Amino acid sequence: MSRHPARLAALARLTATVARAEEARMTALALEERGLRERFAALDTARSARARTRPEDGDPALLAGADPAWHRWIDGRKTAINGEIAQLRVTQAELRESLSRAIGRREVAEELVQRDLAARRQARARRDQTS
Repeated sequence: MSRHPARLAALARLTATVARAEEARMTALALEERGLRERFAALDTARSARARTRPEDGDPALLAGADPAWHRWIDGRKTAINGEIAQLRVTQAELRESLSRAIGRREVAEELVQRDLAARRQARARRDQTS
């Protein structure tokens, strides 16, 4: 039984707040990754749509021969997006470790509070029996 239950409760609140913050960071990174993957897929979709364009359709860019440059641009953007995704995955892996520690601390603090409450109940019950 702790002599400072308020401190234990404050510790539990603090560790819960830290864990929620880490979870929010992980969620934000997941959303960012999803956005990057959507951009990547949009480039593939645009390339596929462009591949269906025929010279007889009269597209000025196709007729001017700009497609090879556009395809190089697409390739460059896809490479850049892949690099961003890779960096994001590294950040997620690092955060996963931090999140795991934060969750562990939160669970330990909650367990300490519960044990302290149980010890206080037992002490109160013993006092009530002796009175």
